Amino acid sequence: MHNCRQYSSEYYLNEAKKLKHQADKEIDRMVQAMKYLEAVLYFILTGNAMEHSYIDTDRVHTMYKETLALIRFISSKFQKLHNASCRNIDNKLTVLSLRCQSLLYLKMYQLRRDEVRYLHRNITSFLKSENGAFPEQISPPHLQVSRQNMKHSQVSPSHQASPCSLTPSPAGSVASVSSQSSGYSSSELGWSSTSASNNFRAQTQLDTYSDAVTVSRNKYKMLQQQSAYLANLHLCHDLWEHADYLSSKEHSREFFLELDEECGCLSLHSPFSALVHYVRKGLYKLKDGT
Repeated sequence: MHNCRQYSSEYYLNEAKKLKHQADKEIDRMVQAMKYLEAVLYFILTGNAMEHSYIDTDRVHTMYKETLALIRFISSKFQKLHNASCRNIDNKLTVLSLRCQSLLYLKMYQLRRDEVRYLHRNITSFLKSENGAFPEQISPPHLQVSRQNMKHSQVSPSHQASPCSLTPSPAGSVASVSSQSSGYSSSELGWSSTSASNNFRAQTQLDTYSDAVTVSRNKYKMLQQQSAYLANLHLCHDLWEHADYLSSKEHSREFFLELDEECGCLSLHSPFSALVHYVRKGLYKLKDGT
């Protein structure tokens, strides 16, 4: 990694595994975190070599995805460094890690860019064709029955009891309510608490269903895929901005200004070779205590 010579993906992968195994056995958490990050750089170079060898993009995508999983794992190691001096190093390691994650998420998005375009065209066409209109007959059968029940359960004005007949008889007074009936059945009154409750639930279901949109299984899968691909792009920018924020903190600002001067500033357009050079130089500076 000290020179510009390009090696095969097998070479980088073997080096990555070797460093990871060394990190697994390391007792010092700070040293362990650094070794893991060095291993990450070799995994990135592995994927990069695979990509330039025109290996199947699915395999390249998997390599980058698994590398991200490793970074998330070692990030937990950074968070367990407690003393003040370690925290300062931890913050710098976090920034370097975030730069790696951001560019990996961007690469994963770029590898699926053709699929994103395809999905975008199909989803846009689907949304335009639907126009938000969904016919009433798509209501589930049990809701259709509920709708009919609601219509028939209402008592028409001609069949309702008169105001006078709704007045309880002396037999239904408060004093005798526990032992005597008012003389009226719930059916005569035309509305029971049970029917009211059932109709309320049915109306709630109908209101809820009226806001629902039916999507075919195929279209739903397309929406899922597009969401996952676009999430990679979102995470790329989100993590990059977080790294910018942390690197501007007082305890890290000078370190990264020097690193930028020595290696050149990283950007979202930086190739993996520049990322590896930058992060590797940062690790050397941390090991030297400068």
